[in-house]
Amino acid sequence: MPAYSYTAFNNSGKKEKGFLTASSERDARRAIKELNLTPLEVKESNKNLTSKIKIKNKDLVLITRQIATLLDADSALDEALKITADQYNDEVIVDILYSLRDEIIQGKRLGQAMKKYPQVFSNTYISLVSAGDSSGNLDIIFDNLADYLEESATIKQKIFSALYNSFNLFYRGSFCLAYICYASGS
Repeated sequence: MPAYSYTAFNNSGKKEKGFLTASSERDARRAIKELNLTPLEVKESNKNLTSKIKIKNKDLVLITRQIATLLDADSALDEALKITADQYNDEVIVDILYSLRDEIIQGKRLGQAMKKYPQVFSNTYISLVSAGDSSGNLDIIFDNLADYLEESATIKQKIFSALYNSFNLFYRGSFCLAYICYASGS
């Protein structure tokens, strides 16, 4: 089914943006009205939401941390996703977060919705979110996931730095050795 992006007014007159999947534009408008929204603009998304989407690990860490903070502050999950999406300028991230939000509003569990994006969310991430959602401890799970992702990113950075320094040392040593051999041969 194609994905549709929409802009609509809620009951209080505020503009809301989002994504949903529907078989036609007419069905998309009907689904938006079922969400108690008045559609302003509905258009078919020019990209498949489940295609080879990849986001940076740094962005995933920030998204996870922000959702953890919002859930810890007793925000509803759909509202936490909306607030997080509104903070980003990256269209891919915004599309993913609004798509997850719309899936949740339509009654799916967050873990199920995340399975549409295996390039973004690992199996471990999805499993932990599903467990947290089932147990009612989603805020704790997101907080632990954010800690894990931050620590993982730090370790990756240290490994990269160590490899870079080793390569740099090897390169400079080889250059010096070649220069000494060349200079002594003259």
